[in-house]
Amino acid sequence: MKESIIKIFQQKFNTTNVPLIAKAPGRVNIIGEHTDYNEGFVLPAAIDKAAYFAIELTNDDAINLYAADLDSFFTTTINAIAPLQNNKWANYILGVVHQFKKLGINVKGFNAVLKKQCANRSRAIIICSSRMCCGSGVKRITANWFR
Repeated sequence: MKESIIKIFQQKFNTTNVPLIAKAPGRVNIIGEHTDYNEGFVLPAAIDKAAYFAIELTNDDAINLYAADLDSFFTTTINAIAPLQNNKWANYILGVVHQFKKLGINVKGFNAVLKKQCANRSRAIIICSSRMCCGSGVKRITANWFR
């Protein structure tokens, strides 16, 4: 899977560079869908599927995103981040960037590919966390600005 997302990244962004790869395990909620923040009980379990996020900094403030499973591109800039009605999948990634900005972290532009390791039809059952991948990837690639 790692080699697959690297190949997709290199093709979509016309580069030979190897991007940083972040991986978040998928999970199923055995009980308690959306009850954890209402003081209810939950029982999530990790599974052998995952979400992958390939990321590389750019020399500008553009955020270029590609969702491999949806064959969908989205582009914006660091200062133009706003909730989307179309391309809602990008909201997860843009939301992480927005929160980093609120913390005063100087986030740079980047190219990124998101790919999950589960079938599209299983999305109601399997949760592959794009937010975890994005947060980990953006944090690691911008580590110099955290000091």
